[in-house]
Amino acid sequence: MKNGPMFSKHVAHDHLLSVLRTHLKECDLEDVKILDVGCGNGDLIIFLHRKLNEYFPYKNIDIYGFDVCEHGAKCDLYINKVVAKLEKQIPQYNWSNKISSISDKDKWPYSDNFFDIIISNQVVEHVNDHIFFFHENVRSLRENGLSVHLFPVKNVLIEVHLKVPFVHWITEYELLRRYIKAFVRLGAVRHFSDLKNSQNSVDKLSEIYSDYLINYTNYVDSKELLRIGKMYNLRTSFKYTKNLYIQKIKSLIGMRAHHDYNDGVFFIDKLLFHFLKYISCVTLVLEKKNTRVPTGSGF
Repeated sequence: MKNGPMFSKHVAHDHLLSVLRTHLKECDLEDVKILDVGCGNGDLIIFLHRKLNEYFPYKNIDIYGFDVCEHGAKCDLYINKVVAKLEKQIPQYNWSNKISSISDKDKWPYSDNFFDIIISNQVVEHVNDHIFFFHENVRSLRENGLSVHLFPVKNVLIEVHLKVPFVHWITEYELLRRYIKAFVRLGAVRHFSDLKNSQNSVDKLSEIYSDYLINYTNYVDSKELLRIGKMYNLRTSFKYTKNLYIQKIKSLIGMRAHHDYNDGVFFIDKLLFHFLKYISCVTLVLEKKNTRVPTGSGF
């Protein structure tokens, strides 16, 4: 279930495309398997399929996706609608074999080392078990593979769905409910689309939003993400975070997106990341690479 993303679909999709294009220009893969984790209505898959085939007509771009059935209406009926949409937009593939719905406790329905690239767009803040999520990520990713995740970390000051400051830092339910209630009374909550014109009372809305945060969000901070990356022997960074905000600024002033990123100045990018993580989304980059293979002969 996703409500009120911080960045528009257009900006987030352009950003992820730019990261993928930058990566694919640097590797010699001819067959590229990509997984969209939490694929939602399939719009990102359609966008990436069209643009990546435009940029790399000599590559075989093969995109898969899944969503979890616990979040909102992500059930078999919903997935069937997504498959029908994809088959209408991109009819040359059998999408029923590429799109699936699982429980968030299930092992991902792919063999080991299956994907070259794994992505997600504003999904990780909804993941119940981050250790399991990244374990499956690593298991499904091939050696030299890339994993890119766009999402807000726990450090962010204003919770991205309700637009209420600090609310995602509260874990005690009654305190959370009363805190949200104060903002509902002030009219300072961004209501979910299905509740904008509802006749629910302030108490009922406060209860609904509190349950949403307790049951459907699970923010993780940037230090914990680095720890998890190291635990799975991944090269872990946030190196494209700055570029997301540049894309946003370009969108606001009407500039066309440029789907190619260059290396910035590391220390400037690092300083910007430590500021931007408090504002909104970051870009987590995980690389499954290891140039030092133990030989068994000591150091």
